[in-house]
Amino acid sequence: MCLIVTFAPELAGNSRLDWQRIRNAAERNRDGFGLAFPSRGRLIIERSLEPDGIFALAAENERRGRPFLLHLRFATAGDDTVNNAHPFPIGQRLAFAHNGHIHSLGILRTLQALGPRASDTAALADIARRRTARGLEPLEAFASLRSLAGDSRLAAINSDGEFRYINESLGQREGGAWYSVRDGGHFDPRVNSLNPYR
Repeated sequence: MCLIVTFAPELAGNSRLDWQRIRNAAERNRDGFGLAFPSRGRLIIERSLEPDGIFALAAENERRGRPFLLHLRFATAGDDTVNNAHPFPIGQRLAFAHNGHIHSLGILRTLQALGPRASDTAALADIARRRTARGLEPLEAFASLRSLAGDSRLAAINSDGEFRYINESLGQREGGAWYSVRDGGHFDPRVNSLNPYR
């Protein structure tokens, strides 16, 4: 599946992210990389098929004490394209990432409409954007995805650097970081195919 890492500097204290562990996780989750972080009242979103630039930007945000949401994609649906890399915007001030696989009928219908190259997360983003077009605020649209999430983990960040989660308890906190997998991003290749939280 994927790995989401959120970094909240106000919770970090003296702890730092383990970048070697994140790079190791990138070996198993190499189908897209993305980052969202606040800057001067705006939300910046960067997505790539290569990790180095994304990781450098995330590490710079950590050094500056800025919150961010980092995503490493393991494709389970959709092509390996930048368009399927996370995070996905909902409006201009909120973006989210997803770890898991969505099987709901609503997602399947949206995927059919988007075409075979789209991911289930692209379908979630499309549903959330349609809900904002009908009057929901972006944060409400994100929260409304809970009904489709099943046991997937979703994390969102806004332009003020605030986080929201769906199924947060399925992940793990370490200092100022939250990892969408319980083992904090360790991927043991001997158990990876059997681990539902990989």
